[in-house]
Amino acid sequence: MGTGGSKGFQDGVKSVTNLPIVFLNPTDFHRQYFLDNRKVHPDDITKAREVIRGQGVDDSGFNDKQLETLVRRSLAGPFGHAMEVDNLQGKKINICLANGPEGSINGHNDVLLQHARINLQKVSVLPGWEQYRERIFGIHEGTHCGQDMNTKGMTDEQKDIFLLGREAEGDRAAVKWLRDNKLSTVAQYLIDIRALTAVEDRDDPRHATAILIDNPTVAASQAHIDAARDLKFQMVSAVMNDRRINMEQAVDMFTNRRAEFVGHVDRILARGGFSPAKNPDVDNNPFVEQYIRAYAGAYRRQIIERPLTPTPAAAPATPPSTSPGTPSGAPVQQPASAPSGTHGSLETAGGEDSAHYAATTPEEPQAVRSETVKVSLAEGDRAVLTINGMSAQDYWRQIADRDIAQQRLETSLQTAALQGEEVQPVSQPLKTRLTTAVA
Repeated sequence: MGTGGSKGFQDGVKSVTNLPIVFLNPTDFHRQYFLDNRKVHPDDITKAREVIRGQGVDDSGFNDKQLETLVRRSLAGPFGHAMEVDNLQGKKINICLANGPEGSINGHNDVLLQHARINLQKVSVLPGWEQYRERIFGIHEGTHCGQDMNTKGMTDEQKDIFLLGREAEGDRAAVKWLRDNKLSTVAQYLIDIRALTAVEDRDDPRHATAILIDNPTVAASQAHIDAARDLKFQMVSAVMNDRRINMEQAVDMFTNRRAEFVGHVDRILARGGFSPAKNPDVDNNPFVEQYIRAYAGAYRRQIIERPLTPTPAAAPATPPSTSPGTPSGAPVQQPASAPSGTHGSLETAGGEDSAHYAATTPEEPQAVRSETVKVSLAEGDRAVLTINGMSAQDYWRQIADRDIAQQRLETSLQTAALQGEEVQPVSQPLKTRLTTAVA
């Protein structure tokens, strides 16, 4: 009990912090009980105290509620941050509190691949990834122990920017170690995973680090957050216009024929179709183009060009090298199966008490079978077109972003009903691109 994860994870944390380290390990706690009851097993409070005290920290400084939160965070996935505690001699010290990735509620060590929608039943895992994965986690989380992670008093927008910068620092440390050890392919794999995740998990812009990792002089900004949240819509819109198809067809291509979709994105990139100079829809945000370029390259390298998994071998991976200068050359084993269809976030946000691990399940896009089209007069006698109670631009955007489509559709219909508006359904989907205002 209290091992704090694999030796690879522990060595990774130790390599980047000089603080005394208290390791937590999700396997110490009742994972299944939490999954079944959505609450911490009572015995885990006692276990948490034993783990903390066993590593030199006075557990009396933690009340039961704090320990319950700590167990929840441990089960949610890997994290690392510094905190001030009393040691067993009553002296205040700063420690690095680090939690390993194995045994979390995600149910699989490769939560990064899960977020990037890399399906290990269809493509092989990169040679070297399983061997060094937990060391990479350890370096990333250990780096957080040297950061100011206090977000108290910040708005949600400020937190996003602040934590995106901190996540980029953690990824830079991991990428540096990989490159220093001549593991540049694995380093690119990590960067590409972040690029893919920016599209697949747009509600988590704090980990959209792909274009920041190799640009340490560029500070995280609101423009990065905006670009990460909007890049999927921008790609779908561009392909729609380029191929002269409607939004639903473009979304279907993105969902069901992704390689074809990415091919069109590559062509649009080549002619500068996502640059602010040529595309006013990106709102003078150059990071949109950079994120899209990173995504298209990542998809080609890690999905299209990755061979099929040759065997379903399930043997555990060879432990990572413990010496930064001499990585092991042991053979890499393939995982038995793909990550499950549900996933939690990569980690808890450092410095916060709440754990971000709400499970979500990818859903198939739902075809829009009818639209309520309404034209009303605006200032200057301009006719403004709305569909289902929203601007045409927002309507198409919510189709591209199917995660919020149903919610927005239901809200607009409820509002129309409450106001007693007359609705005229259109039996077939609109076939041409609509703009927010027509003469």
